[in-house]
Amino acid sequence: MAVIKAVNSKGSLDGIIKYVTREEKTEEKLISGKDCSPSNVLEEMKATKEIFNKTTGRQYKHFIQSFDPNDNLDYMKANKIGLEWAEKNFKGFEVLISTHKDKGHIHNHFVVNSVSFEDGRKLRYSNKELQNFKNVNDRICEKEGLNVVREPSKDITSFNHNKYKVMEKAFNGTGESYLLNTGLEVSNSLKVSKTKEEFIKSMEEKGYKVNWKDTRKYITFTTPGGKKIRNSNLQKTFKKDKFTKEGMENELRYNREKEREFNFRKSGISKTSGDKFNAKDGTGEQFVEGVLGSITREIAGIEARAKGEPRENKRDTRPGNREDKRIEDKQRTIERDHRGRTKDISR
Repeated sequence: MAVIKAVNSKGSLDGIIKYVTREEKTEEKLISGKDCSPSNVLEEMKATKEIFNKTTGRQYKHFIQSFDPNDNLDYMKANKIGLEWAEKNFKGFEVLISTHKDKGHIHNHFVVNSVSFEDGRKLRYSNKELQNFKNVNDRICEKEGLNVVREPSKDITSFNHNKYKVMEKAFNGTGESYLLNTGLEVSNSLKVSKTKEEFIKSMEEKGYKVNWKDTRKYITFTTPGGKKIRNSNLQKTFKKDKFTKEGMENELRYNREKEREFNFRKSGISKTSGDKFNAKDGTGEQFVEGVLGSITREIAGIEARAKGEPRENKRDTRPGNREDKRIEDKQRTIERDHRGRTKDISR
């Protein structure tokens, strides 16, 4: 089954198109376009921006669809699956789809124009919508008969069962869970922050220490009681992509864009009617309610698997210049995640 990953790229539109269409990476037949011609994609995307006078800001969105080598896909089928995924998720937007093969590993790159050719709205998505992109990917892959990753039996441990039981007691007011408290505080701080610095300050005001460095893969939180928790532990426990490093950065960026949108409207600057924000997934009380249901399902699932009843894992727990190297590093990370997506929940 394929894994979808959003790449936080900040380069030029010209640069990303040159990267994903490099001759040493692809053949002409492996490059396709949705609502655009691959040979003129740069000119067409720029023309769309100019028509609606939206030539500034983020120029595109970049996604990678990485396939499991065990699926034994050929180039043409991988590109066909990628085109279908783009058509289902980006109606009204031009999308370039480029299929690469690197050391036997096939993956698709998607370059999505940030402006709609239909009504000029900007492409923005919340973590909830990103999860929907992944769900669409899963359905397409299952339809095409690709491998479905199942949770291994080693995931059935007394630690997992006890951890969720502790949190269940905390919800009922008969216990305390520092993991649950941290998840709630992180969620609330993300809701009111627009930058990493604001988020860290908000957490520190609640007594938490935050170790968030661009050079480190994970973010570490230290509770007021001295307990250390990685953001990856929160993501695995609560099954929410908003707790991945990428997800948290996306939340902060979303809040910044929302504030800019509000300021534009407040100042009386006319905006295209379709240029709006979609609803985000809940935080605060909504987060608590959602996690309660998730914990109940996890306990039931662990107990069921302990009795020998397997369950399909429908989640995507992972998915020559400096920009090229960063994208290639991202791709290698996705491939490592693909191999490790069936690991059990860690402390």
